[in-house]
Amino acid sequence: MSITVDYFRNQPPKKHRGQNFMINDANLDFLSRIINRKKSNWLIEIGGGLGFLTEKISNKNNLTVYEVDEHLNSFLKNKFPSLNIERDVRNWQPEDAENDGMLVGNLPYYLSGRILWMVARWPGKIKNAVFTVQKEVADRICSKPGSKSYGLLSGPLQFFYSCKIEKKLSKNSFFPKPKVDSAIITLTNKNKRECFPYSDQYLKLNKKIFSQRRKNAKKLLKKIVPNAMLEKIPDGFRPEDIEPKLGMLLSKNSNIK
Repeated sequence: MSITVDYFRNQPPKKHRGQNFMINDANLDFLSRIINRKKSNWLIEIGGGLGFLTEKISNKNNLTVYEVDEHLNSFLKNKFPSLNIERDVRNWQPEDAENDGMLVGNLPYYLSGRILWMVARWPGKIKNAVFTVQKEVADRICSKPGSKSYGLLSGPLQFFYSCKIEKKLSKNSFFPKPKVDSAIITLTNKNKRECFPYSDQYLKLNKKIFSQRRKNAKKLLKKIVPNAMLEKIPDGFRPEDIEPKLGMLLSKNSNIK
């Protein structure tokens, strides 16, 4: 905590970067233990910050740390001269990566949706993900079909990954203290390789129907999937009622572009 206060004495955390740093050492240990026991061909940490988590996972092979803040990026390069420190994870190209990698990190709110979309889009590349996210986001990822929190990414992520909330975290675990609680989640690949080519279609289909989530699912899909597929959707279903397996079936047979 003293390192955090000293660092930000002359340059306060940037709200537009979503800078809330995990300072609870017990939670950092919990998070790093999960990461360290998982195997992967490469590892990317998103949002290295002051390197508290980086230090605990720095022995992992093929670790790359992304930190978009210019000053923090320089700080990390000085602290970990042997590590590969990059700037903006949004410039990373998953299609060029080796298979069976892992993404980890304390995701800022403004970036969490984009990163989770990436995980759902590239199940052939990403074997595991371990993130700290807002508790509301964690609840949406792990929610059951038919619930109000079941959203656009819930189905695709649950189809390709086992999604689990590992631990709920208080606001007091972070500096500066955020307005909401957080949670540590794990996404473990189910290895459904035959469906990897359809991940993009599933996401595009969900993006279309969840833009009108209160409408009847059959009506929304009438011009997108064959009648034989429409018959598999129970009458009265809305987008949030479509469970992951059915969502993939509809996507594979859709004309979505």
